[in-house]
Amino acid sequence: MSECCVEDTARQAYQLHYPAVVIKDAVATYDPRATATMLDVVDKNFGWVAGTEAVIDWLKAAQGARALSHKRK
Repeated sequence: MSECCVEDTARQAYQLHYPAVVIKDAVATYDPRATATMLDVVDKNFGWVAGTEAVIDWLKAAQGARALSHKRK
């Protein structure tokens, strides 16, 4: 039921000023068209939609940047 639960969570995060990232290959529902529509709505209105590998890369890059900032202090 990603078109209900996941989309609602992204909407609530947006309303509370949190960035929402939906990992597109980690959500599903009975109707693939509903999932595709939900991902499109989130991407256009509430946050980012990305695949697992992209999110892992972002997290690794952020962790590396954080480590560098601590070394400079």
